[in-house]
Amino acid sequence: MAKRRAIRRTSKFKSGLEERVAKELRDQGVDFTYEGMKIAYVVPERHASYTPDFPLPNGII
Repeated sequence: MAKRRAIRRTSKFKSGLEERVAKELRDQGVDFTYEGMKIAYVVPERHASYTPDFPLPNGII
């Protein structure tokens, strides 16, 4: 099994889009916090399925 490598982040944001939005807010003088709150919610039980792209005859998906 391959080892996962830790990715070093040079930004506190998780994506380039978040970084661009933060820059735009700063440029406009808008005060904000990044991930400064949590919103609780309940996901109701649901039936779901996934269709793999390439199931192989030996059982590997």
